[in-house]
Amino acid sequence: MSSCVRDRPLFRRIGVGLLVVVGRGGFVWRQAVRFRPVRREPPAAVTLSLYCGAALRPLVEALAEDYHRRTGVTVAMTYGGANILMGQLELVPGEADLFLPGDSTYVEEAAARGWIEEQVPLARLTPALLVQPGNPCGIEGLRDLVRPGVRVAMPDPRGPALSRLVPDLLAAEGMTESDIVSNVVFTAASLPELAHAVRLGHADAALVWEFYARHQAPCEAIPIPLPENRSVVLSIGLLRTSKQKAEARRFMEYVRSESARPLWRKGYVSTFEEEQR
Repeated sequence: MSSCVRDRPLFRRIGVGLLVVVGRGGFVWRQAVRFRPVRREPPAAVTLSLYCGAALRPLVEALAEDYHRRTGVTVAMTYGGANILMGQLELVPGEADLFLPGDSTYVEEAAARGWIEEQVPLARLTPALLVQPGNPCGIEGLRDLVRPGVRVAMPDPRGPALSRLVPDLLAAEGMTESDIVSNVVFTAASLPELAHAVRLGHADAALVWEFYARHQAPCEAIPIPLPENRSVVLSIGLLRTSKQKAEARRFMEYVRSESARPLWRKGYVSTFEEEQR
């Protein structure tokens, strides 16, 4: 309660360079290609391992299911906060084929450590506030998080990729983390935990990705308006230690293809043309 009230796959690239831009709050497509696989039965079961940001789970599971239907290849996901996944890459190298955290800076950091062979930008993510159904505290933006009695859930600095944006988001509103620290009642290493705190009534608002907030009914998403908002690029990286690089590259091609676009768009993104209407 609120305190306020494998034989031979065929891939053909078509239309490289198509740009689809999303306004406040979703994804920006960097590149699109047409993915036309030939259904194949691998000589042995093929399973790719993907380390993935926890908030991306609904989207990535839909993509993995569609890819399996098209190709027969299984994509097994390990979910967690970006820092936790980075730790896994360091502790158990060779366990994963692909890396998809919620911020491309983690992919770049992994590349700087020699872990990434190649990376592909996919989209752009922007933050939003998740509030309880009906928004009983009347939260309209970040400045409302400092009001007396508002209970706030924030990403742990050692956890999700979103935590890296917090200082800039607050600075854009003339605030610092010390301004809201007295209202922070919960921190978490993943966005699902933050959403759970709001859903159970343990917090009145949580900072999450906007696309994720829009899938947390009956809770509500409160967009952070421009120019105060910030964004990050979402990229997928092929790990240098992958033992299935050819198949991993095919999956990377698929997730940025026109065939995968309806799954990105469904409940997550709108097209450039739609934004211009």
